[in-house]
Amino acid sequence: MRSMSMTIAGILLSIILFSACNKDVIYKMADASDEELPTSLDEIMEASEIIVKGYFGELLEKVNMVRLADDPTMPSEDFYTEGHVYEFFVDETYKGDNKLCFRNPDL
Repeated sequence: MRSMSMTIAGILLSIILFSACNKDVIYKMADASDEELPTSLDEIMEASEIIVKGYFGELLEKVNMVRLADDPTMPSEDFYTEGHVYEFFVDETYKGDNKLCFRNPDL
């Protein structure tokens, strides 16, 4: 009886694996290790459009950081990862024009 159960389980597993491998859909996986990371502070400064010194203020809102694949401006309806949006106050600008990069009603 046990060998019969194992045979049936093996057949079912083979069918499932075979049908899963014969799909026309191809998925590409990527992760953060695919990114080129800077190796020095000079590389970071060169790659940055703006460098500022400042501090965080109050929590403004909580948002879904997962976006729709078809429209990245919209949050995902199927997945949720909570992100927090805070006020950020600039004390000093070291590189770039912070008036162009930050949504601050006082600027």
